[in-house]
Amino acid sequence: MQRLKRIPELDALRGFSALSVLLFHLTCTFRELFPEQSWHPMFTLREGHLGVELFFIISGFVIFLSLEQTKNLLSFWISRVSRLYPAYWASVFVGAAALHFLPGWQEKISVTELLVNLSMFQDLPHRGIPHVQAVYWTLSCEMNFYLLVSVLFLTGVLKKFDVLLLLSVLFSMFYHLTAARQDVSAFHPLYFYFLIDNNLLLFLLGMSFYLAYKHPESKAIFFRVPLLLAAYAYAHDLTRSVAVCCFCLLFFLLIHERLTWLRLKVPEWLGKISYSLYLMHQNLMYALLFVVISHGQFTAYTPLAVVALLFLVAFVSYYLFEKGASRWLKKGLQKSFARFL
Repeated sequence: MQRLKRIPELDALRGFSALSVLLFHLTCTFRELFPEQSWHPMFTLREGHLGVELFFIISGFVIFLSLEQTKNLLSFWISRVSRLYPAYWASVFVGAAALHFLPGWQEKISVTELLVNLSMFQDLPHRGIPHVQAVYWTLSCEMNFYLLVSVLFLTGVLKKFDVLLLLSVLFSMFYHLTAARQDVSAFHPLYFYFLIDNNLLLFLLGMSFYLAYKHPESKAIFFRVPLLLAAYAYAHDLTRSVAVCCFCLLFFLLIHERLTWLRLKVPEWLGKISYSLYLMHQNLMYALLFVVISHGQFTAYTPLAVVALLFLVAFVSYYLFEKGASRWLKKGLQKSFARFL
């Protein structure tokens, strides 16, 4: 199978996704969580959380690319684990430490809960373990997606993509039709593990765009995307559905090489640090703002200074953990499992 070239526009879109979530937390959720220590920003990015939807579509696009560039499923998991975990582990400790500067927001994380969070699977066995940082719910979805793809890969279902797509759409619509009647308890485990908390359709959209990029002669994209969008709109509000439609338009432009303007230094740099920025920003940002406002030191430049510091932390995390520690971990895992690779 021919290996495709790197697509820098994907990194830029991932960077904008992380930035939109950061600005949402900065301008909206901080004010809601700490109304007495709040401030009045010049603007609010109330729909910035929709960057997560873009993030899931990107992940779906990349999954086939990742599978093609690995020898087998074990190699794929070594690549994913070494890529995701070092920066994530660092963010768990940073996020847990930041909680001590946020009195009254939520109960402090216990040692046991912190250790479970290090697995990145705190959502999967049961719903009783809190996230050290709220943004981690998306990583649980991501790992659930990898597990699902692994099963589909081993069983050969992944090769029958349109069958998988149709079954997913039908199950999603059936679940939400039953949910309207409040008769969903029997289906909830399937909903969480198979539909990935209602995000499987987004991953499938990304996978559909990758197949269109890999096979430009195919017209299946004109069947797959409208069907997935219709199923997604059935289960979501108008704002979220319109946003996902806009993201699909971006991917149509991407696969036809109409987003080359994203290959600039700033979007490229933002894309590089986007994972660390997403992981590190939430609790640290809340703690910094809370402490500054509580001590009466807040000025008009405080939010800019906080964002600048978050970018610096993400930059350091990228080089120390995403590049350095990840490379070390990958070599160690490859050496440990060499006989199976």
